[in-house]
This record gives sequence, structure tokens and C-alpha cells, in this order.
Amino acid sequence: MAKYKAARTDAVSSREKEHLALVRSLAPQCMVLLENNGVLPLASPCPVALFGSGARRTVKGGTGSGDVNSRSVVNVEQGLKNAGFEIVTESWLDEYDRQWEEAQQAHMAKMKERIDAGENPIMVYFATPFKEPEGPFIRPEAAKAELAVYVISRNSGEGKDRDPGPGDYELSEREKTDLAILAEYYPRLVVLLNVGGVIDAGYFKTMKNLGALLLISQAGAVTGDAVADCLLGVTPPSGRLTDTWAKKYKNYPSSTTFGKNDGNTFEEPDRSQLACRYAQRQGEGGKHRLPSRQGGHPGLCRAASGEGAHRAPSAGRFRQDAAAGAWGEPGDRHLLPPEEHGLLFRSPGRLGAAAGEILYRGGPQFPGL
Repeated sequence: MAKYKAARTDAVSSREKEHLALVRSLAPQCMVLLENNGVLPLASPCPVALFGSGARRTVKGGTGSGDVNSRSVVNVEQGLKNAGFEIVTESWLDEYDRQWEEAQQAHMAKMKERIDAGENPIMVYFATPFKEPEGPFIRPEAAKAELAVYVISRNSGEGKDRDPGPGDYELSEREKTDLAILAEYYPRLVVLLNVGGVIDAGYFKTMKNLGALLLISQAGAVTGDAVADCLLGVTPPSGRLTDTWAKKYKNYPSSTTFGKNDGNTFEEPDRSQLACRYAQRQGEGGKHRLPSRQGGHPGLCRAASGEGAHRAPSAGRFRQDAAAGAWGEPGDRHLLPPEEHGLLFRSPGRLGAAAGEILYRGGPQFPGL
């Protein structure tokens, strides 16, 4: 068995270089191309108007146990520069940095006040994650380019559930405004989702002139380099979703009881039995009857009010809709399976064109590499 010893110098070891190269080659294969209207891959590096909370403050891995100490992190801005792109919005990024630093200092000061008042430091840290500022207003006339890239980031980790409101699960009003401005002004717009979990992507379905939507997730220390490789097609994005994304938060059946939504952050319904039934759905002819009383499981049953029970719609009878690639009642496709999908450069288009409550769905019609 090989023995590894901790580094004793600041020099980058050959092992680190090999591992970083491996991560860079693998990361694009974990990124999911959700929308592509003929914009990607780009033919070559070009001037780019880069905006968004994750452009320079790219989230590499979340908080708590989702984070590790890295020698360095390549953000989206640096990754594009490394690949030969010219960033024409550095003044906007500099101003965002300034606002970010001010917001971070204010955030740390508030946490210190709570800790000094006697609260548990670890719980204060977990319960109050830093919320990124909205940043300066976008003025596209000051940034001439044919391509705009907008990076939406959401940080998350252990100790704090995601909130269903604007600026967390939902896009903020500023983000919607920014996207509308960019889509109108720039001939090509690419949106990058630097998120560790599902967000409300319904707004993207209403946008005009959206060139491409790429889920980059949180890809570690070389996220920026991997993003550039994806945009240029050096290593095409070939990831597939593990969860189908619903149109609205309420479409997830357990949304009413998840986390603090029901006022109880200490207990969650038992989901284990229902999860087992879902895992055994194969070979049952496409129809499945779930118990009328069962633990709420995201994407499977809807929390019922009044009795404190959790019922599947219409006594729990399901069918597979082959055309829509969805699980659900006829005309009521709220139940979303953890199928896998993702566009490839050779098959441009828009995923999730089915009617109902599904934005991005899975299915064998979207084969991977």
C-alpha cells in the first residue's frame, strides 16, 4: 500500500499537479448543459462581458464539511483569462469585490456580537451563512462585447437549510433584471449556475435570447479552468442531472414540511419506507400504488393538511408518461423522478419542453457520451 506524507515545503508537488490535471479533465464531465441555442461551443476565445456574484467569488465547494483548504482556487474570471478571453468588465468586478468585502465585514461583526453575548460559536456559524451582495447595477453600454457571461452563485452547506424565497432558491429581482438587460443588449448570453443544489430555474424558460444555460455546480479548485474548457468545447460538458427540476418550489410534495417550512426544524417525517417502495418500482407495469399514509419524500408524495398524514395523489396511483418522461397523474405531473439528462453539443435545443410542472427532465432520449 502506497504511503503519502504531508508536504514539508511550499513547492507544488508532482502529485498535486497530476491530481489538479485529473480534476480539470473530469470536472466538465460533471457539468450539465441545460439549454443551448447554438451558442456553445464557442469557436475561439473572445472579449466577454462577465457579470454575476460568482464571476470572481466562485463557490468551489460549499460550507462546513463541504469545504476544504486549497492552495489556490481558479475562479470563473481567472479561468476565462487563462484560456485567452478578454474580460471587459473588470471595473464592475472590482466594485462587486468592494461591496463583497464590506458585506463580509458586517456579517462577521454581527456573528461576533452574538458570540460575545454567549451563543455557541459553532451554531452561530452554521445558522447564519454569509449572503452575497447584489452588486452594482449593470450598464452594458460601458462594456462592449459580443458575448456576455452571467454567473449565479449560491453557497450552502451543513447547519442551514436553503430558503425558498428570492435570493436563495428563487432568483432575486436584481438577478432577473440583470438577465433581462443582458439578453436585450448582447447578441450572445451564457448563464452559469454555480450552485450546489436545485434552484428555481423557471425564469430561464421565460427569457428571450438566452444563448445557453450551463450548470457548473461547485467543481473544486479548478472550476474556472473547467468552465473555459466547457465553453470552448475542449472538454465538452457531458454531465447528467441526478434530480429533475420542478417549475415551482411547491411542486415538490414535501415542500410544506421540509426544514422550517412547517415550523419544526427538529423532526422530519420518516421517508425510509416510501424510498424503498420507489426504488422497487421497476417491473410493476408502470403503475404504482403507494400507501395513503407514508413519510413525505421529495418528488414522491404530497404532504396533506388536516390529518398530519402524507398522501400520494389520487390514493397513490402513478403512471409513467413516456412522452413527457415524467412520473405523475394524468394532467398533474408534480411527481418528479431522479432521472438523468443533459444536452450534448451535438444535440442543441431546449430540455424540458414537456407540459406540466417539469423544467428539466431525464430519459433515454438524451444519451450521454
